Amino acid sequence: EPRVLAFDIETYNPDGESIQPEKNPMLMVAFYGEGLKKVITWKKFKTKSKEIEFADDEAGLIKRFKEIIREHQPDILTGYFSDGFDIPYIKTRAEKHKIKLDLGLDLSEVKVKAGKADTSKITGIVHLDIFKFIFKVMRGSLDTDSYKLDAVASELLGQKKKKVDLDKLAGIWDNKPEELERYCDNNLQDSF
Repeated sequence: EPRVLAFDIETYNPDGESIQPEKNPMLMVAFYGEGLKKVITWKKFKTKSKEIEFADDEAGLIKRFKEIIREHQPDILTGYFSDGFDIPYIKTRAEKHKIKLDLGLDLSEVKVKAGKADTSKITGIVHLDIFKFIFKVMRGSLDTDSYKLDAVASELLGQKKKKVDLDKLAGIWDNKPEELERYCDNNLQDSF
């Protein structure tokens, strides 16, 4: 049985749809796999959830991301649109903090190729972007016209995403950390 580890990130985005990994930090990362269901963030708030873990800062979050992948030694690392967003974003933020994103089994760094067909390669670990699989293999058999995670999950799994407004996450991060738990819950749901 292959060991599968799914992940998802949320980022600071005060400008709405504009994605600027060179400027804006990663706020949280969620993992889901056998024996693991966890969100790590670096803004502290009161919670009773055993699934939420706090890092000291964004650099600590990135280091913890690496540690979890090393601890769980997945055969397959997966996410939804992880080639086009999550891995390139994490790599950019890691470079900003001078952290090597050396996730390969031989401790080589993640290779990200941007362009028409974004790809991320990790030596010894299969990286599977579920969005690409859905779009290339299953799109002809889906009723939905949208390939957003919510629409696809609703059709394939009968599950809707929890309703949070990600455009408000930056403001909540800055001003209302007591409301971050629902964003952590959303992040965790997106990982599985």
